[in-house]
Amino acid sequence: MPAPVLVSPNDLHVCALTLSGEADDQGREGKIWVAWVLRNRMEWKPSAWWGNQLGRCCSYPRQFSCWNPDTKDVPNEDLKRINAIKATDPCYIESLDVATQVMSGKIEDPTGGSTTYKVRGTSATWDGAVSDFVPRIMGDHDFWRLSPLGPCLPFTDGDSDG
Repeated sequence: MPAPVLVSPNDLHVCALTLSGEADDQGREGKIWVAWVLRNRMEWKPSAWWGNQLGRCCSYPRQFSCWNPDTKDVPNEDLKRINAIKATDPCYIESLDVATQVMSGKIEDPTGGSTTYKVRGTSATWDGAVSDFVPRIMGDHDFWRLSPLGPCLPFTDGDSDG
């Protein structure tokens, strides 16, 4: 099992909101995958531009769409939803449990060290960096181990076909 990582209660809260905003429609397993992307970013050595604190990795600008601000023409419904979540909401309770389990090392990394993902079929600024790599697949999300400097890297466990 992976070693536990120390995170603050506030970081766990922000992570749970992120999991609720990013992966509620992917079920518990999808939340585990997103939590591992967050942990993999947090543990990147040396610290990458997205930071090494869980809350910062979650809310770093333009990294996870649930935290993107409203635009003039398009309100971010996920942001509105996560800002309205109560600690008693079932989605939040499940997300907080997943965040706690992943950070405490009780769940293995199914992502192979992935640091990014997107909904299959959507475009991203980093598409060129991953175009020659087969992603790991979870639900309708594709995952890659993209370094903070841009190149895509092999998965840490050697399995490249998810």
